[in-house]
Amino acid sequence: MVQATKKRNRTAKPSPPPEYLSVPDFAKRIGISERKAWDLVNAVDDPLPTYRLGSKIVRIRISEGDAWMMKYRVDQSKVDRIAEETIAEMKSAGKKR
Repeated sequence: MVQATKKRNRTAKPSPPPEYLSVPDFAKRIGISERKAWDLVNAVDDPLPTYRLGSKIVRIRISEGDAWMMKYRVDQSKVDRIAEETIAEMKSAGKKR
C-alpha cells in the first residue's frame, strides 16, 4: 500500500529585522562608502560605537548608530538663518565703503 504524502503548507514567518549590522551593511543603510564607515569606527574622537566579537567580527547596534548620527544632525533652518545673516552683513559692509 502506498501512502499518500501530504504537503504541509508551511509559510515561513519573516524574520525580524536585525538589531545589529556589519560595518558594510550599516554603511549601505546610511548611504556612505564602506571605507568612510571604517574611518568613523576607528576615529580617535567620538568613534561610531561598535561591538567587537573576536578580532574580525564588528557589529553596530542600529539604535546606537542612529543615536550617534543624531549628534551630527544639521538643523537646516539654523544654516539658512546663518547664511542670510552673513549675506546681510556683507551687503551692509559693501554699502559702507
